Amino acid sequence: MAMIVDVVNNKAGITGSGDVPVAKTFALNLAKFVAAALTLPKWERETYLIGYKLTWNQLIELAEAVKGAKFDVSQTLKAGKVTKLPRHRSPYPYISDEQLQPMFAILGLVFERGVFDLKVETSITQDFPDLKLRSVKELLEEAHKLKI
Repeated sequence: MAMIVDVVNNKAGITGSGDVPVAKTFALNLAKFVAAALTLPKWERETYLIGYKLTWNQLIELAEAVKGAKFDVSQTLKAGKVTKLPRHRSPYPYISDEQLQPMFAILGLVFERGVFDLKVETSITQDFPDLKLRSVKELLEEAHKLKI
């Protein structure tokens, strides 16, 4: 997430319109459903878990509401560039900015084209309706309380 929305620093570099849904799942949610899937008598050839679908603009709105702060948002990908966010520096010991930024730009285009707006007929959530998925709002609220 931090390549597009840097919640810690109240900044975002929106890819395209920011209105294309992205399917995501938190690792904790994935772990719950993998453990539950081990109890199934039969596995499907393919199994999907979509924790939530959210646009980047919706994520920014949620983060702003939770933090009570307005985010500095730019939309430079339309010009073929990526907004450098403070959190982008973390991988620099392993990969240079010159290598990283084009990868972010390509990924941004992939988001905008809807590749991550997964449309599946069934999800493993239907097999385990009692398992509660952790929401984006819950994660943001918890992180904000911990000052992460």
